[in-house]
Amino acid sequence: APGLHGEEDEGDSDNDGSDFDELQVDFDFVNPREEDFHGIKLFVKDLLDGEEWDASGVADLILEQSGAVGSVIKVVDQPDDLYGVVSALSFKRCTKSEGMRQLR
Repeated sequence: APGLHGEEDEGDSDNDGSDFDELQVDFDFVNPREEDFHGIKLFVKDLLDGEEWDASGVADLILEQSGAVGSVIKVVDQPDDLYGVVSALSFKRCTKSEGMRQLR
């Protein structure tokens, strides 16, 4: 079976006959914007394993600090689709947030 770079891998005895195509994807790390709210909420809502909590409030906190902390990950040429969220929130600074209290 071909290896990652197209060469034969002699140690590969598991030949299931499937071929893999390489897919090139360019990711863009950008500041979160208001239109990313629902995507961010989808990423954070499962932090408590499906339990009901104020994920919207936490998504708002992430958006409030846009430009200072955090990024959303998108595919270049697909600016409406969110593929990840990178951020940090301080429990000490966000004491008024119900969602942050619930995360504790």
